[in-house]
Amino acid sequence: MNTRFMVALLAYAVVLLGFVPTRAIARQQCQGLSIQLGPVANTSGTAAVLASHTLTLDPAWRSARLFFKSGEVLPAGSYLRVTSLDDLAVQNFTSSEIGEWRHTSAYFNTATSHQLLLELVCAPHTSAN
Repeated sequence: MNTRFMVALLAYAVVLLGFVPTRAIARQQCQGLSIQLGPVANTSGTAAVLASHTLTLDPAWRSARLFFKSGEVLPAGSYLRVTSLDDLAVQNFTSSEIGEWRHTSAYFNTATSHQLLLELVCAPHTSAN
């Protein structure tokens, strides 16, 4: 076996083992957590954040991944924005993107702030966001 391959394989195993407990804890402890940001209507002519929630997580978690309820539909042009308050990494989700991500988000760093910011960005002249 090539030495480079062995080192890469060992490094991958260490990283994988490091994340398994975090994922298992997150799935177990977040079951049943429900955050509702809408429905809200944007009657203005510009996109606007009309609902937000700061999600404070267990300080033991170094990362977090969100799981979305299926069947939720946002009007065209509206989206959910998720921001890690650790490194300000952002992921936006339209209704179709939630499906493309299989109703989950990316993993976000939460080791320092232990918080994610959820914002509902509503397109102009929309309702039922």
